Amino acid sequence: MSKPSKQALKRFERRVGEAKRRWQDLHAGEATVVWVGAATCGRAAGALAVLEALHAAAAELTADVRIVPVGCIGPCYLEPLVDIALPGQPRVSFGNVTPEAAVRLLTSGIEDGYLPLDDALGHFGDDDEALGIRRFFDLPMLKPQVRLVLRNAGFVDPDEIDHYLARDGYAGLR
Repeated sequence: MSKPSKQALKRFERRVGEAKRRWQDLHAGEATVVWVGAATCGRAAGALAVLEALHAAAAELTADVRIVPVGCIGPCYLEPLVDIALPGQPRVSFGNVTPEAAVRLLTSGIEDGYLPLDDALGHFGDDDEALGIRRFFDLPMLKPQVRLVLRNAGFVDPDEIDHYLARDGYAGLR
């Protein structure tokens, strides 16, 4: 296999840089971001109906809402999983979410500026007890896991190559 040209490597690095900027905007921007587990397990549990309801609700809201279908993050028995991050707040995960519950969570978060956390599974922030709830990966099923190959599962939209690039996908090409 031949080595990539310096020009090709520069183009690749520019593309990765742009992907990382978009990724940063998604995670630290002013939009409310909603992730929906839409892998086979999520779809079997009703994720497509949840996605449809969220898209319809987002179209009626005045806030900037980005809906991101992602792969399975692990606990299939909790599907459909819906995670919501309000601007400036950590991503919070909810399980066994119906279309109606998803719309309620999104609407409540945007209108009230905070999410109802009674049914939250956990958060994806850095603090162990952000928002008064545990970290998602402290759930008993997930806590002993060390994710290497599947570290992007549940975080990236499989249809968005920039998500993969932003998470150091294709690093071997360098």
